[in-house]
Amino acid sequence: MKKFFLDKKSDAFLDKLWVKKSIDFFLKSVDVEKGLLLDLGGGKSPYRELFRNRNVIYFCADLRHISKADIVVDLNRKFPFKDGIADFVIFTQVLEHLPDSLFTLSEIYRILTPGGKFFITVPLFFRMHDIPNDFFRFTFYGLETLLKKSGFEKVNIWGHGDEFTILAESLNFAISSVHFPRKAILFVIAVINSIFSIRDKNKHLASNPERNYIGLSAIAEK
Repeated sequence: MKKFFLDKKSDAFLDKLWVKKSIDFFLKSVDVEKGLLLDLGGGKSPYRELFRNRNVIYFCADLRHISKADIVVDLNRKFPFKDGIADFVIFTQVLEHLPDSLFTLSEIYRILTPGGKFFITVPLFFRMHDIPNDFFRFTFYGLETLLKKSGFEKVNIWGHGDEFTILAESLNFAISSVHFPRKAILFVIAVINSIFSIRDKNKHLASNPERNYIGLSAIAEK
């Protein structure tokens, strides 16, 4: 159960577990072995290690000067990159913080090489965060529409968890707001995470557009 414990500085709950599983699925589904990979809005680049043993050039771009970001990029404006420069782009839990989703996705499409792969995760049932820069939640149909309007034609979307996982995530947030000793809170959250993670197993790969999910992931090709 140790892997479900949070460190004292972490605000990661079940959604982070599903995002990590989705990235693992992306790496198994796509040949990420050669070229330039951009992690847009990657913050402290928590997934950098996943690409260390692969023959790719990894760059993390973020809006702010963060210690592990390689370059600062304003994702609300035209990116400072040439057309068709990136072979892969990953974009995890960022789109909800940008006021013009279609513009940003169109810019990502522009900088990808023909045949380039784009991996994205977005929230659906999820708490407000990074206020006031929290603008949207995305349904299966909404994300598919945005990706296709941006130019992507080959789109594969899947969901994270189900109604019970949403309940567990809500319990996580409720418990974290209670004024109890931090270690006790972390222990209870770890128990909830472990129970629902074991129960759900591969439900992070569900692709029924009519189901309810914590969030969605997608792989799109230019």
